[in-house]
Amino acid sequence: MYQLSGTETATICRGQSYVFDNAVLYDAGVYQKTLTTPDGCDSVVTLTLDVYQLSGTETATICRGQSYVFDNAVLYDAGVYQKTLTTPDGCDSVVTLTLDVYQLSGTATAAICAGDEYVFGLKHLYSAGVYEETFFTADGCDSLVTLTLTVEDINDFQLTGDTVICPGDSAVLRTVDLFASYKWSTGVTTPTTKVGKAGWYAVTVTSALGCTDINSIYVAQPQILMDIQLTDPLCFGDRNGRIDFTQLQGATPFRFSLNGSPFQSDSSFTNLPSDTYDIRVRDSIGCLSALTLQLQAPPLLTVDVGPDLTLDFGDSTQLTATTNLPVVAWQWEPPEGLSCSDCPSPLAIPPANTSYAVTVTDANGCTAEAEVAIRLVTERRVYVPNAFSPNLDGVNDYFTVFTGPGVALIRQLGVYDRWGTHVFSAPENQLPDAGSLRWDGTYRGKALQPGVFVWFVEVEFVDGSTEVFRGDVVLVR
Repeated sequence: MYQLSGTETATICRGQSYVFDNAVLYDAGVYQKTLTTPDGCDSVVTLTLDVYQLSGTETATICRGQSYVFDNAVLYDAGVYQKTLTTPDGCDSVVTLTLDVYQLSGTATAAICAGDEYVFGLKHLYSAGVYEETFFTADGCDSLVTLTLTVEDINDFQLTGDTVICPGDSAVLRTVDLFASYKWSTGVTTPTTKVGKAGWYAVTVTSALGCTDINSIYVAQPQILMDIQLTDPLCFGDRNGRIDFTQLQGATPFRFSLNGSPFQSDSSFTNLPSDTYDIRVRDSIGCLSALTLQLQAPPLLTVDVGPDLTLDFGDSTQLTATTNLPVVAWQWEPPEGLSCSDCPSPLAIPPANTSYAVTVTDANGCTAEAEVAIRLVTERRVYVPNAFSPNLDGVNDYFTVFTGPGVALIRQLGVYDRWGTHVFSAPENQLPDAGSLRWDGTYRGKALQPGVFVWFVEVEFVDGSTEVFRGDVVLVR
């Protein structure tokens, strides 16, 4: 008789397979298949497939003093134990037991980083201290545990080192040598780092517990900034140059040294000749800035008035002051005998041997001097003819006095006949070559007879001296 339903059971080891209704099975479970007979009485077969594990784990908890039987072994201590189970199908499995043993009382220690949390039973702890907690188990072996908790706080670690450095110098930054590792923003991984520029520098430290913190320090590198004003000496050889430092910026106050002199607070150096100067500027933290500055010498102003001269008494000459640079003023000394004393080219008629000095001045007030000596030939040039013929032939028709350039005036001129008659008298104080000094050989409008006449003349020279000359002249008809 066919059953309309049925059941089957089967067991395989992990990794093996089982064929059921042309299906290959690997996993434990319940499977069904339908069988059809020629008589039409189909039946359903249900398969229960078990799969033995080749390995497995167990956990167990006992109280201190209790025991636990595992693979026929009596266990008292916490630990990890193994046993091998053998099945009829030959697929043995290894079972691992983790056995915990609760203490009825005990102590514990723990450490955390500042800001972290430690969970102790039902407590959430953040501060260092001694804490107690009772732990309850399902087996009824409650235990009291005393915890000593320490908190490592490294948040206040210090950074030291020079926080102000001079340009070109460097500073060594340090932190305490107590940590497990260091990492500076410079990339250095030691407790110290060397820096040479201004800026913020940070270091991250890590303790042996794994606590981390970061701290930073600022290093300043003040620059010595200023404007420099150079004033060259106005004239060649002057000592009125100066060096001024203005718009000072940095670690003030500054002090200044010139060519190794003691430092001074005054930012100006005055009364300087043209030269090269070594300047040192020191700020309030001791940093130095060295400068080399030069005051330029202006060109030397020169003047030339030519070589010394020799003149006939009463002659004139043009004096000219020639300079190598533009000038704005001239001053001649002495002024006597000069057409002007404040011009570049005066006309000179020296009354005696004279040395003329000229001083020229440019726009900066620079001066130069030159001198020319004029020597006079002191011969008094007065010429009076010894005969004349007033016949109107255009040749030697008049009697007069001929003079050189040294004569200023003809003060008097008179002519007398042999009996002492004053036949001609010129007006007084006449200029040389004046027409009034001519005698035409007449007396009271009548022509005189040929004969010898006596004359005298008083001459004033350009130097103010006077001299009287006498002689005779023959009138020829």
